[in-house]
Amino acid sequence: MIIHLNWQQFVDKYSPIKNTIELDTPCDGFLFLDKDQIKDVPLERTWSLMNNEVDDDIYITNGIKIINSMGYLVTRESWTIDEVIEVRLEEGYEIK
Repeated sequence: MIIHLNWQQFVDKYSPIKNTIELDTPCDGFLFLDKDQIKDVPLERTWSLMNNEVDDDIYITNGIKIINSMGYLVTRESWTIDEVIEVRLEEGYEIK
């Protein structure tokens, strides 16, 4: 079962952590552009920003994905292994 959240629900539930290594990154400063920057973070607190080229949309999903990944997020709260979570970004959301 896939759990669908919007950006605000994701922020409220999982509490993303700002990237303090690189300033002014996309996703309101929460995006880590290099997976090596988060290598010591437990998997259950990592997320991937994905580009779905088929549907031409962008979303966040739990875990580390390599293919079509635009970067990574880290949260204070963990997801559980049996969860598949997709955070749909609003239509027209621009990755700056």
